Amino acid sequence: MKHLIKSTKWTGLGIMFLVTFTFSAANIYGQNDSTLTFYNTIDQVLNDNQGFAAEQAGLQAKEKDITIARASFLPSFGIQASYYVAEGRKINDWDRLGVSTGTKGVLSGGVNQMIYHQGYFANHKIQKDLYTSQAEQLRSSRYQLIASAGQAYIAVLLAEELLKVMLNDREITRRNLDAAIYRAEIGSASEQEILRWRTSLYSADQNIANQKANIKVNRITLNQLRNQPEEQIDTLENLTIEKDGFIFTSTMVKNSIGDELKEQIIRDYFVEIGLGKSPLLGSFDAQISAQEHQLKSDKLWAIPNFDLVVGIDDQFLIVDEGNTPSNQSGADFWFVGATMSWPIISGGANFSKIQQQKIVAQEYQFQRKQLLTSQEQAIRSNVSMLIAEYQSVGLTQEQMQVANQNYELVYESYLTGEMTLLNLLDAQHQRFSAYMTAAVTYYTFLLDLLSVEQTISYFPFLQPQNEVDAIISELENRLL
Repeated sequence: MKHLIKSTKWTGLGIMFLVTFTFSAANIYGQNDSTLTFYNTIDQVLNDNQGFAAEQAGLQAKEKDITIARASFLPSFGIQASYYVAEGRKINDWDRLGVSTGTKGVLSGGVNQMIYHQGYFANHKIQKDLYTSQAEQLRSSRYQLIASAGQAYIAVLLAEELLKVMLNDREITRRNLDAAIYRAEIGSASEQEILRWRTSLYSADQNIANQKANIKVNRITLNQLRNQPEEQIDTLENLTIEKDGFIFTSTMVKNSIGDELKEQIIRDYFVEIGLGKSPLLGSFDAQISAQEHQLKSDKLWAIPNFDLVVGIDDQFLIVDEGNTPSNQSGADFWFVGATMSWPIISGGANFSKIQQQKIVAQEYQFQRKQLLTSQEQAIRSNVSMLIAEYQSVGLTQEQMQVANQNYELVYESYLTGEMTLLNLLDAQHQRFSAYMTAAVTYYTFLLDLLSVEQTISYFPFLQPQNEVDAIISELENRLL
């Protein structure tokens, strides 16, 4: 019973150590009382990240190009005034001293309204397409930022989970040390075994210290994305497959894993969603549209352009021939008219430009097909990896339970002398490796899921739940 009492005592001390560690970390680093949820983290990053704010400002500036292009459709009004000294000679009187001098002023104004100018209309459409292209690029940057924030968040969760495994393994080592001390007291073990377990404790403490530093590094990365103080510590909401697993929250989908035909249906469904929502394809399509408008404009080079013109001209001060200035006010004349410009021939430049635009359009189509193929390949590959990771999660959980049971059996046999030090070391190592592998596999699955969501441009945690449920329901119908 003595060894059991000691084992219980050290287990209780281990719990106290974990509580003390958590409390100390909260005091040292200023941990907040509230829990930082995954959704709130993403929302904070999107609102406070300075780099993304700069990209949004760039899109707003691009929007002004549309306003500038639209201004050509509106009436333009201008006033021009001049005042100068006039000096003149008669052309046949250069040999005489007679000079006519005086001052002169001119005030004129006019209104111009463009009726049709194919270049202006084309430019307006092109600017709208370029704005759409940049807006899609911003959407792509937004998804990249969401993925980066999510990866940083999950990296902190993984680092903290690994620390828990290390702390638990340290308690196991402490427990083994107690067993060695007990065995030495009854003459079943040597002092060397005690020293061996104490050495293991020092190694465990070193690993724990390094892991704490790793947690700090991951937290700094997350805080930088959130534009928060780098040393700030928040309690993070844990993520689970049952709650945050997207399609893997569905029992039917989970039961379909392992069936190759149904796995292909899942991949096809993700490809359908991803290609329909792709910001990269959207941006490229907008660029193609802009190029097509430019080509159409170049082909219409021979169509006349029309302007409606209204003007007024008032010369309020002139000089007469007698070298005596006289005032004259009122409008000299006003006019309303229309102008037409028709660039019938501009050399071979227009024809060469049209041919160039056709080649560029062909190149764009080839690039779009290549982009479409690469995106489909990326989606299928990522979903395949995700499915494999999901299967690994279940296997590592089972392996963890088996390794724990094996350790407990070896530990009991070690106490009775049926197993040696090496047997217990091996059992503990297997248990530690199984727990570490299970933690890494679990959070790697969540990271891969986030990567798939980025690839298909759909993050379910940012969408209404009824919409997410509809997507899952549609997939379930296809799996029937």
